[in-house]
Amino acid sequence: MPEDSSALQSQQSPQSPQSPQSPLEPGVTGEAVMTVGEIDLATALGSGDVAVLGTPRLVALAEEATVAAVAPRLPAGRTSVGVHVEIDHLTPSAAGDEVRATATVESVGERDVELTIEVADARSGELLARARVRRAIVDRERFLGRLETRLETRLESSHQARLEERG
Repeated sequence: MPEDSSALQSQQSPQSPQSPQSPLEPGVTGEAVMTVGEIDLATALGSGDVAVLGTPRLVALAEEATVAAVAPRLPAGRTSVGVHVEIDHLTPSAAGDEVRATATVESVGERDVELTIEVADARSGELLARARVRRAIVDRERFLGRLETRLETRLESSHQARLEERG
């Protein structure tokens, strides 16, 4: 059995059939599925001392589902980045459990999208967690350019500090 097998899937809302060019609008859904592996446990992630699915990994699965809902519907050159997460982790999951996150777009603004996520045991349907995620919609190149500028500034500052240490 693989340690962690995640898969992204974009799903259609039952009310409105969608094609890859369909608009980003309320009701659109996306899904992510994983089998809980040893590397996903709270003990491995440092987020607890019991061998259950760690909340940080659960957050990552919820974000995967939001990407599956949003990414195929953005115009070329645009992407989304997570900016806010709220989660209620309701029920523990063990290694080997299959877990499914389903994200639903609740609202779309000019620069962001709000989604709700339900995470359930894929076999029993038992609700494991509920979450809310806000993603900012950004220009990919501009976003990466800002990161590059930050990294260059950090590198220059580090170089300057070393020069000053040498006197």
